[in-house]
Amino acid sequence: EAVESIRNRKTADRDSYVLKNDSGTWSSIIRNCSQYRYQIEDVPWYTMAELGLDRETLEEIGALDYLLKGYKTPILIPIFFNDGEAVSQIDARLQLRIDDDGELTVKVHRVCKRVDFRKKFRGHKFTKEDRVNLLKSGNMGRVVDLINTVTGEIIPSLISLDRLTNELISVRMEFV
Repeated sequence: EAVESIRNRKTADRDSYVLKNDSGTWSSIIRNCSQYRYQIEDVPWYTMAELGLDRETLEEIGALDYLLKGYKTPILIPIFFNDGEAVSQIDARLQLRIDDDGELTVKVHRVCKRVDFRKKFRGHKFTKEDRVNLLKSGNMGRVVDLINTVTGEIIPSLISLDRLTNELISVRMEFV
């Protein structure tokens, strides 16, 4: 619903959009079809520009298709990051998400050096076996009850480790 409301606010023509493929020719056409969660005009290009990215760069590295489908980029992308004091270049995965105000935003998944398993993850305290499984296979291997930090709801979930960013990821069992 939120995606549709964003699209309805746009005035651009949405019949088709052309992407550059690996050979450098303009041939792949994205149409308003169900395989894409977002359309090219939905992307907050001003935010991408702040990160040092543009449409052509995202197309060349093969990341734009993943972003439009709502997935994380399949590779780490060097971006500019402003921490308030200085601008530096970091590697991160990107993802398009809808924020609480219904606006499409760019979520930056920064690379962590390693996971701190001493900290609870959404109310779950990791056992030694959990840590071993996550580091070895990328999956914890069992269902755990996680706590939604906003609502306090208990959610049966699986926990995985993103191999590129070392970020812990949870997936509700209802989506598995």
